Amino acid sequence: MKTISDKGFKFIQANEGVAKGSFDGQKFKSYFDKIGNKWTIAWGLTYINGKPVTKDTVLTINEANIAFRHHLSSNEKAINDLMVRDSIVLTQNEFDALVDFVYNIGNGHADCDVWKAVKTHDFSKIEQAFLAHNKVGGKYNQGLANRRKKEVALFTQAKYGSY
Repeated sequence: MKTISDKGFKFIQANEGVAKGSFDGQKFKSYFDKIGNKWTIAWGLTYINGKPVTKDTVLTINEANIAFRHHLSSNEKAINDLMVRDSIVLTQNEFDALVDFVYNIGNGHADCDVWKAVKTHDFSKIEQAFLAHNKVGGKYNQGLANRRKKEVALFTQAKYGSY
């Protein structure tokens, strides 16, 4: 079973970012994400140990990293399950890009047009499929478009970027 690489872990954290004012250098404070309409903390976490993040949730850096890694395990499983089902072998950078994608859109959407394109091994179809996921609430979102370009570069060229 594949797991996210350290570079992939940092890639996702960089893509998620941290909301302005929610980190004081020592601890993360929760904030209300208006797009997701949920209390959120650190790198987009909405649940910690199975409990929803609330307005009073606070995490140390270590606690946030542990919670983030734990959450990513379900995304890793979603991709691993598809790999087994469809007898697909992915390189580490391809796996990391797909885990980032699924972390962002949710495990329930893992078996979508991006996965169908991955099964073709056609990089142009894969790129098109990633780039099509650039909307929030039906409206184009430049931030998502930028994230998808980074995922394509990671998937097709192993470009993790700098952090």
